[in-house]
Amino acid sequence: MTRANKIQKAKDTPKAKANNKKPAAKPKAALRNEEIPVVENENPIPLQNGNQGDNGKAKAEKLIVGSWISSIIYNKVIGFNHNYVKVINQYGTDYEVSKDLIDDEAYSADQFTLEKKVTRTELAELLETAGDTVFTVNFITKATEDKAKALLAEIKPEDLANPKFVRDLAKNIIQGHESTIVGHLRNSEPKMGRSSVIDLNLPKFNNIRYVDHRSINWLIYKNVKYVAK
Repeated sequence: MTRANKIQKAKDTPKAKANNKKPAAKPKAALRNEEIPVVENENPIPLQNGNQGDNGKAKAEKLIVGSWISSIIYNKVIGFNHNYVKVINQYGTDYEVSKDLIDDEAYSADQFTLEKKVTRTELAELLETAGDTVFTVNFITKATEDKAKALLAEIKPEDLANPKFVRDLAKNIIQGHESTIVGHLRNSEPKMGRSSVIDLNLPKFNNIRYVDHRSINWLIYKNVKYVAK
């Protein structure tokens, strides 16, 4: 083998190839992200006890420009004054609201301009998705022992001789009675189960009632009265 061939062979060996490899290019420096300036409040509120009310509500005197707040208020109409409606909310505070504001933002529990016949399944779906919107729902309550005792206590001996009276009595004892709630949804169980509703006409700490989806007769919700077929 000639000297030239030996040199060429040495260049072709793996070790020689590794030694002759070009140095890797240095990675380019990453571009610096542009920093977005943060606008701080001139008078930031320190995080400490007392920034909120006892029940987690915001404090008006602690608000700053740019703050977001939310509230859901249910008002009962108690009177009228020119362009204002006198109301009292669920917390017992009374004040006046402009009629324009009511027209633009409020829902009514008893007003409706359209009546629709729907199935009880559709009534249940409407109630389940009512959220915090006020509504009126009419339904048949479950039969109770107290109600049965009250009906039986009113019976006179001569009433039992009337077949129609006996039939009506048996029906009333078995099916419960018709009931109407003005309120808003608290939570809901699966279809054809029941919904927990806050009754706005009951005292604040004793106002939870339950509506059996299968017994709903009608529902007034967002200006429509839905009636069971």
